[in-house]
Amino acid sequence: MLAPARRLVRNRIGFAGFVLCLAVVIAASFAPLLATHGPREQVVRDRFQGPSTTYLLGTDNFGRDVYSRILYGFRTSIAVAFGAVGLASVLGSGAGLAAAFYGGWVDRLIMRLMDVLLAFPIILLAIAVLAVLGPGSANTALAIGIVYLPIFARLARGPALTVLSWDYVSAARALGAGGARIMARHVLPNVMAPLLVQLTVSLSTAILVEASLSFLGLGTQPPTPSLGLMLAESRTSWCSRPGPRSSRAWRSSLPRSASTYSETDCATLSTPHYAASTTDALRSQGCRVAGSPVPGTLRRCLSPPTPHPRTASSHSPAA
Repeated sequence: MLAPARRLVRNRIGFAGFVLCLAVVIAASFAPLLATHGPREQVVRDRFQGPSTTYLLGTDNFGRDVYSRILYGFRTSIAVAFGAVGLASVLGSGAGLAAAFYGGWVDRLIMRLMDVLLAFPIILLAIAVLAVLGPGSANTALAIGIVYLPIFARLARGPALTVLSWDYVSAARALGAGGARIMARHVLPNVMAPLLVQLTVSLSTAILVEASLSFLGLGTQPPTPSLGLMLAESRTSWCSRPGPRSSRAWRSSLPRSASTYSETDCATLSTPHYAASTTDALRSQGCRVAGSPVPGTLRRCLSPPTPHPRTASSHSPAA
């Protein structure tokens, strides 16, 4: 159990990415404790304030604390990303495994449907789904999940076709195992490594897609804090009024944009390195990765039985 953890620690880039991602998750999880103000608390007389001891990153055009809204924006972005990727990984992987197991017209139907979804750009398809469902955090997660469905379906189908051709799967069928047991017990564990890597990479890109949709006004709606929505509000306040008020808005918008982009880039840059180190740790487990030896449950079935000592001694010729 400790071997994968040691391999992750030895990989400096992967461990650094893990720490950065963990810091963002902790900041989002403990936002009520770390925030100095409420995310929707408005003090109109303190609009466009610069960084100070009261407002660490200044205030926006409604007098709301930017630092607190960034922390709560992390919660929104991470919740949407986890919901979208979780939905895509479960439904997409299930569709890919079903296509590989049943084959024939089922495989062709599922894969052609996935090809249709892959033909559209990510943002364009998400905008089309939101145009039908309407804006909102839940609909944004559903739209991003639909966009990522073909990625997980095709990624699960390829290794599953290889695993289904192995001898121990034929042995499981000969022993009377049903299709659901074969897929859940013998096929799925051997295709988990590429799925986990894609899962971690998709989380970072899902955060960017959610921020992009919120920036366009199709994602999270105000007054719920969101990273993309804060950027959109900052854009309108930069040139809202001429004179000193405009300069104060510019100075207060810089920490907002810098914080939003830096944290989003940390998630994007660190997650692939962590995914690579996760793959190395999984491959060290042997029977849990595609291309691995036969699992222990079927290794005992395929190996010749070991005779009991008493049985062996009773059948041995007399000296």
